[in-house]
Amino acid sequence: MSGAVRFSNKHFLRKFILFSAREEYSTTLLKETTSPRMSLVVGHDAKNRQFYIKMPDCDEKALLQYNHLRQGVLDYWHTEVPPAFRGHGVAKILAKAAMDYVVESDYKVKLSCTYLQKYIQDNPMPNYTDRIINE
Repeated sequence: MSGAVRFSNKHFLRKFILFSAREEYSTTLLKETTSPRMSLVVGHDAKNRQFYIKMPDCDEKALLQYNHLRQGVLDYWHTEVPPAFRGHGVAKILAKAAMDYVVESDYKVKLSCTYLQKYIQDNPMPNYTDRIINE
């Protein structure tokens, strides 16, 4: 069973909760995420090793995919947003949810995905950067 996080873009968001098949966590989202008309849900499909957002009014999904390298270590290797939804902060929402998951789960992460490398460069928060490994 996968979980979900609801983002409403009409207001600045204070908290969101992600339910995965194994755990629940909350974090703070500091600024508006995408266009005012879009409401987005971030899910975590642990079985298929991906975070996803089902895009509104279509069958497409934005994805952040990962692999388990070993116990407690993930490799975030791919982020993809459907072309019609690029440039609206969707990948940033996925990146934040995925990094928060690593922090809350007390995991380490390898960032093979170039988007996530840039996300961390632009958001060098110690709770994120302390989790990154280079292998």
